[in-house]
Amino acid sequence: MKSIRFKKANLKVWGIRLIILFVLLCFIEIGLRISGQIPGVFTLDFVPVEQFKETPYLYSDSLGINRLIDNGETMIYNRNSDGFRSLFEFDQESIDSIRAAGQKVIFFIGDSYIEGCCLDDYSKSFADIIGQNETVSIFNFGIGGTDPVQYKLLAQHYLDHLKPDLVVFSIFLGNDILFYERTPQPGYPISYQIEGVNWLPGEMPHHLAQAENVAYKNALEGYSSFVKHYTLKGDTRNVFEQLLGLSALGTKLYLGSSLFFKHLSWMNKRPPQVCRLEQDLDECVKPCKKSGTPYLILGIPSVIDIKKNRNLEKEYSEYFGVHQAHFISPDLLEESDYDGESIGNHFTENGHRKYADYLYPILKEKLELN
Repeated sequence: MKSIRFKKANLKVWGIRLIILFVLLCFIEIGLRISGQIPGVFTLDFVPVEQFKETPYLYSDSLGINRLIDNGETMIYNRNSDGFRSLFEFDQESIDSIRAAGQKVIFFIGDSYIEGCCLDDYSKSFADIIGQNETVSIFNFGIGGTDPVQYKLLAQHYLDHLKPDLVVFSIFLGNDILFYERTPQPGYPISYQIEGVNWLPGEMPHHLAQAENVAYKNALEGYSSFVKHYTLKGDTRNVFEQLLGLSALGTKLYLGSSLFFKHLSWMNKRPPQVCRLEQDLDECVKPCKKSGTPYLILGIPSVIDIKKNRNLEKEYSEYFGVHQAHFISPDLLEESDYDGESIGNHFTENGHRKYADYLYPILKEKLELN
């Protein structure tokens, strides 16, 4: 009798435990959904759409330089024939015309911060604000999502036949410091733009490819890869996975564990992680030194740097090595000078104005302008 009572008591305890566990899981599920999490989707950075449609934005030329595509649909600013945001061509005729007007020619080479993302009015970007001064004219080589590999290709290609008065290399401290040797991918852009989806990288994430420098052949291949690895959507999912896909928590646990083991596998086989910035900058400035063209290197902070009030020079100088960079004091910027709180956010109009006010005196001094 005691044994039966003991078993019944145990069953009752376990029953209560299961009920508590079920209630706890329900609360977690509700919490995830309230926070915006979507069942079947691992991260809000990638949410699949009902119908795939690419909006071509970039192409990669025979050298691997990423350039803008003028498709007549998504272009919100003027693009020249070289594939950069400009009202004029990047050729000797333009340089001669600018110098005849008594202006200095500055090449701005960088990513989306130089391009002017993500303002409604790109003329209010810091590059354009500086270009509104009568003393200088800006050749804007900014392309969103690019990195020092692109910057050195641009310097090598354009300084071979054009000689500006100054070259400015912009290094975004949020993601321009690479720890692997990225190789140019002629024919494959650095990112793809899909309607209703955030930008997708043109290179497969290392933990998915279990290798470096594996490019997606096209936007659809990249999109399909992200659907496969970051969602429980699609016809290839079995019944168990489809059921898990009905729960935000189930999705997180299932896909999270899968991605965790992929990361673990990659970390065990990846090459040693060595900061590439100093070497990349060596290649960037080499054409400048060869042609005798002065240059500047900027270290543009992310909103994370500003939130943490980092001493930028102390935090990042070691990555730049022998290359002296100009770092704006975090005291001159505020979190409100960015359009969001994540690493991928950019300056607001006010942030661009502040950065222009900081940078222009440095350029004047370098160019010996009054």
